[in-house]
Amino acid sequence: MLHPEFDRLLNLAKGHGCYNTVITNGSILDGCLDIYLPLLDQVIISLDAHSSEVYEAIRGIDCFYRIVTLPNKIKMKNPAIEVAVCFLIQRRNIDYLAHFLEMVAVMPVDRVALLVPDFSGFANPDERGHSFGRIRAATPESLAEVVPTLTQVQDLRNKQSELNRHFGGRVNCPTLQNLDQYCSYFEDTIRGFSPAEGGFCLFPFRKIVVTATGRLKPCFFVAEEVEVTTDIDPLQSPQLTSIRYRLHNDAATRDRSCRHCLQTKRGH
Repeated sequence: MLHPEFDRLLNLAKGHGCYNTVITNGSILDGCLDIYLPLLDQVIISLDAHSSEVYEAIRGIDCFYRIVTLPNKIKMKNPAIEVAVCFLIQRRNIDYLAHFLEMVAVMPVDRVALLVPDFSGFANPDERGHSFGRIRAATPESLAEVVPTLTQVQDLRNKQSELNRHFGGRVNCPTLQNLDQYCSYFEDTIRGFSPAEGGFCLFPFRKIVVTATGRLKPCFFVAEEVEVTTDIDPLQSPQLTSIRYRLHNDAATRDRSCRHCLQTKRGH
């Protein structure tokens, strides 16, 4: 949304029949609702806390109350827009998941998503396609501020049945069913991942990513990119096909690009 012609890009996409989704922390959108809401079909808001104190500890800024009221502002202006809220589970908020679900249960949101960080992207940005704009590897100290402790993970694992029972019928949160997988992912992160052994997901074979520089790659987290050429359908690019072939057939490539990824572990 920092792009100076963001509204023009949305207009172009809308004119081609695209379903427009914006994933945002809400800080810019909050002041531009009248401009952007007519051009959007879905808004996904990253709201990783249940309180202003935890929000500021994670985000470094004090705008929790402005963001937490955003779903209501959106629905008041355009009830047809789907509003989703995300909770990225990490050390500073993992103990407050129930508090967060209690809060969003009374908010006008259509869906809630519980997510986990791409820890390998913090430590090895070169191997993870510089996802989320990460260029330099995080220090062990800063990484430790995000990765939950084994005690926290075990506590979440023990609470997952209770959370599903208490919130399953009150909050549209399909990812509540993933908590056991998330706990295993956290444990693997803490103890170290084993090499990839045949596991891969289907994302690179079904999707395509256009980078900020206009290049293409089969997955957000894959480092290899290819140029767009005018003489061939970009979806059928031989270079993309080659990358996909290596992801499918070469264990070393998967070990570098995929073994840290939750999607691979889930086998989707």
